[in-house]
Amino acid sequence: QFTSSPLCSSNISLLTSIMKTDQEFYGVRPWSSFQESSNTTLIFPGLDEDLLATSFRGKRIVLLGDSTLRNMNMWLHQLLTTKEVGILQSLSTLNLSEANDLLVNTTWKKCGMTTHGRRELQCVGTQKIPETNLDDGTEIRFVWGPVFKENECPDTESSYEYIKSLRPQIIVANMGLWWLHFQTKGRNQKGCVAETWMNYEHWLNNTLVLAEEAGASHLLFKTTNFICDDKYTNRYARANHFYRK
Repeated sequence: QFTSSPLCSSNISLLTSIMKTDQEFYGVRPWSSFQESSNTTLIFPGLDEDLLATSFRGKRIVLLGDSTLRNMNMWLHQLLTTKEVGILQSLSTLNLSEANDLLVNTTWKKCGMTTHGRRELQCVGTQKIPETNLDDGTEIRFVWGPVFKENECPDTESSYEYIKSLRPQIIVANMGLWWLHFQTKGRNQKGCVAETWMNYEHWLNNTLVLAEEAGASHLLFKTTNFICDDKYTNRYARANHFYRK
């Protein structure tokens, strides 16, 4: 929420920059900050049922991209479908790590889920990637895009056609992390993957056209998480070092 100025990319950037200064405190708690330079007051209401209701409930949403959005889809699914009312009431009073632990321990612990690695896939029943369908009209889907296969060029057409059939109101897209699985230094992919990254604008434009053809009212491009650079090790870290130069 913003006062004295409309919602725009600069305000969103300001919001995220404040959150990054102390993710533990600002991640899920309610807070406000007055920015004298822009005469703007930023208000984050905290992660609670009201925020979930206004942002997600009753909407058709597609998360298109890499594993960072896959994981977001899984967290959203748990938040929107949990029967533990106390969880939603408690989240906005906690630090980020405390909120993560509360959600994991109460809803996923019995499945052997951890906050690291990929074991979280075991905790959503038979569906490897959960689909959210609620009586209030909430529909959330994660779609890999584009689809990568070993020694093959990325395919976007099948993913895009599927998304059009869903007629989403909102599309959130990100492909940065997958394209930074470096050629010969990370996953073994053909050179066309590197070419796709070098011509990143083509993907942006194609995704914009997709949103228009799908009838979406909002298209959000999610940046690659800052944590990715920090957590690279060995050959990924070396490749990332040279790439940044």
